Amino acid sequence: MSNTSSVSPYEATPAAPGFLATCGAAVVQWLSESTAADRAAVARLEEDRRAERLKGNPSCLIPCNQSSPLRLTSVGLHLHNPESLMQSAQKLGYQVVPLSFQGPLESQPVMLLQRPSGERLAIERNPAGKLVIHTACEPRTAQSLVRQHSMERALDHLRRKGGEVQTATLANGEIQIQAQERQTGQPGGTAKIKVQIHLDGRAWVDIEGVRGNRCEQIVGELASAMGAQVSSCQKKDAYYQLPGEPVKIRQQV
Repeated sequence: MSNTSSVSPYEATPAAPGFLATCGAAVVQWLSESTAADRAAVARLEEDRRAERLKGNPSCLIPCNQSSPLRLTSVGLHLHNPESLMQSAQKLGYQVVPLSFQGPLESQPVMLLQRPSGERLAIERNPAGKLVIHTACEPRTAQSLVRQHSMERALDHLRRKGGEVQTATLANGEIQIQAQERQTGQPGGTAKIKVQIHLDGRAWVDIEGVRGNRCEQIVGELASAMGAQVSSCQKKDAYYQLPGEPVKIRQQV
């Protein structure tokens, strides 16, 4: 029963706001500190404001409220092990900020990451042991890391399964992955798999050419490899077809 599914790396409920109590005010202060890139951005903004004033067009003034309260964005994930997420962060140019804590990565209470361009992230665990990403930047800063992780884990999983794997970057910035299983007598037929990684790291998965319910197993294994969960599944018209049976089309009533 071929299907289309949505796969999400995010927990259904937002991350709890107990960050201060968990990581301490020092980490929050570190997240909010301005960097050279931040100061350069403010300088450019002020220059734009001066240019608008010289043009005598106050309606186009760009607001700049540097005294606005700090707003932290917290993103809860299904992922437990930080190792693959940290590897993805390094691919994006993040560097680990050393802590006084000495021990393996999976035992650290919080992991701090910073890019040369100024973005900062803090990664910790919630009481259930799942990872939470915190940032004082825009939400897409955390989402870009999740997107990178989803793409890398999906590619690694499909390549390990064998067969041909192709990737393409779409005009909207999303990543499309197409794969086909090897002809090894798989039950229900050889699956064609299409994965589209959205900008926030969620994925849409299309399984084609499989009879029976093995497509559910394919999607489940892919989601597990991504550190995600299947959030929805839409069976195709021929989903009643089992191996050796004729196609039974679902009737619309």
